[in-house]
Parts: sequence; structure tokens; C-alpha cells
Amino acid sequence: MRFKATLDDTGLRTFLATAQCFSKVCDECALHMSKESFQFRKVADAESDAMLFATLGMDAFTSYDIASKADSTISVLIKVGNLLRAFKSAEQSDKVVFKLTKRQGVPCFSIIAETLSGLSVTQDAPISTFLTVEGLYAYREPNLRKPDISLYSPDPKHVRMVLERMKLLDKFVTLTLTCKGTMQLQVATEIAVMRTKFQGLDSPVEGSGVGKASARLNVTEFIRAMQFGVVSEYDKVIFCIVSKEAMIIYVTFEDDMGTLTYYLPCPWEDDGV
Repeated sequence: MRFKATLDDTGLRTFLATAQCFSKVCDECALHMSKESFQFRKVADAESDAMLFATLGMDAFTSYDIASKADSTISVLIKVGNLLRAFKSAEQSDKVVFKLTKRQGVPCFSIIAETLSGLSVTQDAPISTFLTVEGLYAYREPNLRKPDISLYSPDPKHVRMVLERMKLLDKFVTLTLTCKGTMQLQVATEIAVMRTKFQGLDSPVEGSGVGKASARLNVTEFIRAMQFGVVSEYDKVIFCIVSKEAMIIYVTFEDDMGTLTYYLPCPWEDDGV
């Protein structure tokens, strides 16, 4: 079994941002490495029903070498905090070597930060366990039907600010998307109603099967998902609603370095008006 990759400054920023996004929603995640991509995976657990998946393509690496008896794939569970700390130690470096190794018999990822002056610093992130093909299956993305409506998101920072205010009123928020390019966030209690509407939003797909779709979401999990706008440089963000199943947030990193996909469950509908 062998894994070794190198990252330049751009790749390191993307990798660090991805780890930061996962640190907002989970303590431990699965990593799946293959010849085609490097993936982070978080599924529903006792703390949260939200799911998060990230895929980094080969453009994120300056070199990438992997080999194993499992068709050159490696899957592990790792504490996100350990991985994040190791990569943060390399923030000011010119080159980062990222490899699978052992320290005193314990498997881990070693992150070696190198500078042009010849200095190097090594930080290790212990691996919790290796996953079999069957074990990795538990960390698969959900198989959902085609979204009812998809719209490009307004400025994610503005959306998060609105959600922070709405959180003070209720623990649930209703998101409504329409085929006319509008998005509405609403909380309603016995004593107050708060609505915010965004207009003029484009759709990534032509046409729509329905006029509008709504999802009632846990506002705290929605806010956590929107924190990608604080830690990452993104190219586009798409909101999708699959009625009675999930809201999907699809994020593309700049320079086609990779993608983030959030799944926020919404097992029931709301009028969203």
C-alpha cells in the first residue's frame, strides 16, 4: 500500500479549506483515495443528520502516486481536527508532501512542509482505521431523485447573516425556491414572522417541472453548511430542493480544484409562503 502526493500553494489552500468545512460539521470523516480523485465523506450520525461530501481532482495536486491491492484505492477514517492541525502547520510553506506512513507502528498521514530556504516541518495525523469496500459503502452519497428546482445562490455571506438572525426566533427555517428565480427564507412563530426574499437568481438548468418547491430545515445545520463561504474560495454555489427528501448545496471551488456537496434532510414540506 502506497500513497504520496505533493501540493503547491493553491492546492494547499483548497485542501485546507475542505478540511475546515468538514471540521464545522463533524469530528471524524472518511477519506477515499483513488487514481482519479481524493474524497472526503461525512454521513448522518448521532450528532447531525446532515451529510457532506468533497471531491478534489488531480488539478489540486502537483504530483500524486497511489498503489494498493484494492485496485489502487485506499479508504480510511480520520479525526478531522488532527488532519486540519497538520495542514495548518504547512500554511506558510512553498511545497507540501502528503504521504501515508507509520509512526511507532501506528498508521498515519505525514504532512511535510518545505520552504525554499530548505527548512522542513513534519506533522502527523493518525489514522483511526482502514475501511474495507463494505465499510466504505456506509459512507456513500444518498441516491436521490432529480431536484424539483435548482437556483444559483445569492451571496452566501448574506444568506448566512439572514439565517443567524432567524435562528433567534426558531430552530427551523423554510426555504422556498421558484422557477421565476426567487428564493425566500422564512421563520414563523406564534408571535412573529420573518421573511427575506432574493430575486433575479438564475438556474443552472433550463425549465422546471414545478413552479416552486419548499423545504423546512434545521437552521443550525443550514448555518454550519453556509460557513464554506467564510473558509473557501468558490466559483459557484447552487441550491437544490428535492421535495420531502433534502436540500442540496453544491459548491465548486475556484480553478476547478474540486467540489463540495451538502445534503440537509427535509422529510416534510412546508407552504413556504
